[in-house]
Amino acid sequence: MTAKKIITCLMIAAGAVPPSQALAASPPRPWLGMGAIVRSEPQGGRFLYVAHAPSDTPAYRAGLRPGDLITAIDGKKIGFRDDLDMMEFTSRLRIGSVLRLRVVRAGKSRELQLRVGTLPPAYEQRWIDSLQRARDTRSRARGTS
Repeated sequence: MTAKKIITCLMIAAGAVPPSQALAASPPRPWLGMGAIVRSEPQGGRFLYVAHAPSDTPAYRAGLRPGDLITAIDGKKIGFRDDLDMMEFTSRLRIGSVLRLRVVRAGKSRELQLRVGTLPPAYEQRWIDSLQRARDTRSRARGTS
């Protein structure tokens, strides 16, 4: 954690900075712009089910559409255990980098290239809420809620 993040956390805890201002000061986050759910195949493999990809997002510009199944990223099979793994993976991406996605749509496989974008401020709270839900889901699954 950087000194700036530590100071911001301490200032929030002390009440010196409202959380809404801290959000505005957060560093840019990588953004794919899709709602995807980690799913398992009966044979044990994993894939991402694309639930939505709004038209103003990197995912949509790359050609992803609701109902697509992402089976590999950069030539590697999907290995995420759950949505939290997927979010942690996304948060480590470099803004501007390009991901090669193996996608199945209507039974046909194709490769798409998705350029990682910057999370718009309007989506910041949604991202935070999604991260908390993913953490809560993992805690419940482990029986540690």
